[in-house]
Amino acid sequence: MMSKKKIYDNNCWVNKDSLFKNFLKTPENNEAYLDYQDSPSSLNYTILNSKFKEFLNYIVLLSLIKTNITYEALHFKQHSSKIKEEQENTDYLTYKIYENEQKQDISESVFNDTWEFLLEDENLIEALNKLTKKQQIIIKLIFIKDKKIKDIANEIGVSQQAVSKVKKQALKKLKRIIEN
Repeated sequence: MMSKKKIYDNNCWVNKDSLFKNFLKTPENNEAYLDYQDSPSSLNYTILNSKFKEFLNYIVLLSLIKTNITYEALHFKQHSSKIKEEQENTDYLTYKIYENEQKQDISESVFNDTWEFLLEDENLIEALNKLTKKQQIIIKLIFIKDKKIKDIANEIGVSQQAVSKVKKQALKKLKRIIEN
């Protein structure tokens, strides 16, 4: 008989580690686990295992979204470097105009860059355009401008938790949009 503290997924035993603890934070998942502990039947095992697989798929999807945004940010940085090199070759007046644009308010300068200019993946662009302006700014600052949450919070004048919350909401919203 299988141990009550382990479930089986894809030929590997999953102990009560941090991933599984996060899985149990969802009341529905925790209830399925408790049902299995109370009555370790094959039906309860199947339900628990199914919920855990759904949870793992969710984690993988979030990871893929993050990886995609990170990849696109790297592509953007390369593109930005080329643009910067071209600007250094232009005349002094053009450089001064560019410099003044960089000194604009943080939300304006970040928001002026459209997703179409920054990214190539049309599905991701469409999903990102459905985010609120605040969510788009936070995503751009974190993944495109490569800023730390602490730095963003200091620049905007809010707590790190507030920035983190907006980031989390934006990623959840992106996940919902991309899944549909």
